[in-house]
Amino acid sequence: MNLMDLIQRFFTETALLYNEMAIYLVIGFAFGGIIHAFFDQQSIRRRIGKRGMLSSLKAALLGVPMPLCSC
Repeated sequence: MNLMDLIQRFFTETALLYNEMAIYLVIGFAFGGIIHAFFDQQSIRRRIGKRGMLSSLKAALLGVPMPLCSC
């Protein structure tokens, strides 16, 4: 395997990875947009913007279904 084959394979695999991630990124961005459009920022800060274990737990539970977090 020469250098050009290695470079070509790198870009091919990278493009395939981006293609597989695309739908999850779109869903995550859409979910984030919906949250931004329909929920008041102060309300979100009041519920999960504090210090402490409960706020961290709430934020983690809300972030789990968002595919954007895993990408």
